[in-house]
This record gives sequence, structure tokens and C-alpha cells, in this order.
Amino acid sequence: MDADYYLEEVRSEAGFYGSVVDRLCRENWLRKDDRVLDIGCGPGTLSIPLSEKARSVTALDEAEGMLNTLRGEIGARGIENIVTHRSSWMEAGYEDDFDLVLASLSPAIRSGRDMLAMERASRDRCCLITACPSEWMTVRNELWEKVVGSFTPSDAHSIRYPMNVLLDRKRAPELFQVRARTVVGHPSSEVVEHYLRYFGIFTTVDEERARTIEEHVMSRSKDGFFERRGEKCLYLLCWRKG
Repeated sequence: MDADYYLEEVRSEAGFYGSVVDRLCRENWLRKDDRVLDIGCGPGTLSIPLSEKARSVTALDEAEGMLNTLRGEIGARGIENIVTHRSSWMEAGYEDDFDLVLASLSPAIRSGRDMLAMERASRDRCCLITACPSEWMTVRNELWEKVVGSFTPSDAHSIRYPMNVLLDRKRAPELFQVRARTVVGHPSSEVVEHYLRYFGIFTTVDEERARTIEEHVMSRSKDGFFERRGEKCLYLLCWRKG
């Protein structure tokens, strides 16, 4: 299941995501008495480290599998200040309920309208976290060429668009960058299954494509284990409610 797959990545990169939360604290965008909303929380990538620095965290996601994985992690760690909420973002209906509203790499925030909805849910502060160019997606991009076709980098998630949305609305956003080298490993069979599901979203994964995925992963594995090393980078775009 992808929720468990991503949870293993979150555990491996706990130090990196902890540094993201620490940066928010250092820049005074996250405070110890804050009630925080984490939109598209996944298996707790940021909800868990946020819970260590804030009064409470509401973890919102549409996927029950992701929330079940997060609940298991909450129970195992004895965390008492994370509440999960299964809902789409636009149907959640929050208004002035949180001190900080945060969305990290979330497909729920795709437009200026979605960003303004973040403001409506917030009493004070918002933060949109997106990927900055790095080598972290190299394997995925290589497989895209082999399985789907020519890979052309997209600027659909460029930081320029949300930055311009905020500037056009007379906000005063602040932009920070967190960058580090990370290492994530999985059994090769799990990586193959993950990419079979992933590319099934974009194309029909027939026997030939499945074989291509397996060969590509196994050629980069050792003793049945796949390890991905590289630099990971995130932009933190923060602003106050207008």
C-alpha cells in the first residue's frame, strides 16, 4: 500500500522534515501555542514534527489509507495533540479556525482560489510548501522516459505562480528554502510495486512496461534492496492573512 510506502520514506527523512519545521519556528511562522491545519497530510510527513512544536495539529486528507497509517503512527508514538479529519479540502468548511494553515506538496492547493481558501481557514498565517529543483526525482524521471514517453520538466508547480498570486493581492510573502542530502531505502520488490501503481495513473502498464519498470529498479538495486540518495529541496512560501 502506498501509504505505508510513503511512511517508510517519512521515517527515513524525519531529520529533513524536522528541519523544515525548525525553520518555520526560527522565522516565527510557527509558534508553540498555535493550532495548525495540515492540508493533504499524507502519512504524517509534517503533522508529526509539527505536533512537537505546536499546541495542536489537525491533519486533513481525502485518503483513508493515509489517515489510517497516520493514526497507527500517532498511537505508536503516544501523540495526543494530532486530530485527523477525512475530507476534501474544498469541502472541509474551515473558517478562522487555525493560527497557521499549511499545505506541503499537496495536490489540493492548485490555484489562487485554493490559496485564498487557506486564508479563510486561518486567523493569521499561511504557508505553502513546494519542491524546488533538485536531483531527488531522477529515478522517476528516467522511468517516465522509458514507460510513458519523452519527459519534459513542467513548471506547473513552480513557486512563481503562487508568489505572483500573493503579490497581486497585496500580500507580503516571505520565501525560505530548506535543502539537504537524504537517503531512502526500500526492498526492491516494494519499489517495483510502487512504480507499477504510480505509472498506472498515467498510462496502461502492460507486461512490457511492467518488465521495463522491474528491470530499471533491479539494475539500481543491490541484494534485493533499492536505495535512493540525493539532494532534496523545498520552498516555504509564508504569508499573513489579508
